[in-house]
Amino acid sequence: MTKLTQNDSDIGATEQLAAHPAKLPTQIDEKKSLPAPNIVPDGVSPPIRHPLDPLNADEINLTTRLLLASSNFQKYMRIIAITPNEPDNKQSVLDYKSKDQLQRRATATVRDPKGRTTYEFVVDLTNKTVEKCTEFNNAQPGLTFDEMIESDDLLRANKDLLAAFAKRNIKMDDVVFYPFSSGYRDETDSSSKRRIYRPYAAIRKHPEDNYYAHHIDGLVITVDLDSFEVEVEDHAIIPIPPKSGNYDPEGIKSPDNVPYFPDGIRKDLKPFIITQPEGPSFQIDGYQISWQKWRIRVGFNVREG
Repeated sequence: MTKLTQNDSDIGATEQLAAHPAKLPTQIDEKKSLPAPNIVPDGVSPPIRHPLDPLNADEINLTTRLLLASSNFQKYMRIIAITPNEPDNKQSVLDYKSKDQLQRRATATVRDPKGRTTYEFVVDLTNKTVEKCTEFNNAQPGLTFDEMIESDDLLRANKDLLAAFAKRNIKMDDVVFYPFSSGYRDETDSSSKRRIYRPYAAIRKHPEDNYYAHHIDGLVITVDLDSFEVEVEDHAIIPIPPKSGNYDPEGIKSPDNVPYFPDGIRKDLKPFIITQPEGPSFQIDGYQISWQKWRIRVGFNVREG
């Protein structure tokens, strides 16, 4: 195993660093399509109608304000996730009537990058108080989109990584970094010591290309999400798979693609039509779905999909 230093391929790294400044993930032209940071103002979200309704923007904004006002929260800490804290008493949910007083709570996962520890805050949204703050010093919260963007910028400016790509004749503009959780290799990867992830790198030949077909093997990249330091291990130069792996109608016609179908998609398929002339058998009311003798509530959050 070879750990790169600033001396390895220094000339190539310096040239590529000057030619390819830090960029957002994926391709250059996609930077324009990324949405601007958006904070939904109070008062425009639909009202909460049931204890199991997902948090709306008003509740998320209120949770953030209560955290910022808490003595247990420091400005350098990162709010990783805010999720509903659903009632423990199932019977109270079953007995709930539309005119009953709603009791709403939220759970906020917060990372302290300086202390390298994680906190879980329980916020009472009805009484506007922070109920509880619990420390977990042996846990790693999930990766956030903001951290992915910041990490991507660091990776594209990292001299060791630029040197590794220069040795492989790879241009940084052609590289896509995609995040995956890191495996546990030894005690240095312990969640009590640091919070890390290990992104994979691949080459994308055009904006619609399936970059999973062009993985860059032989490199192990580690990003410390507390300090935002990058470690690069260069084990071997392994040839990049030359053929594409696209499945779109045009991609499969290329002889450089696997699978390769010169005539494109099948043309012998007959129409398949499903109709419900009397409408569906289910009804949707807010987050409640009713179907025959069943009633279920569907909600989405960052933890549970």
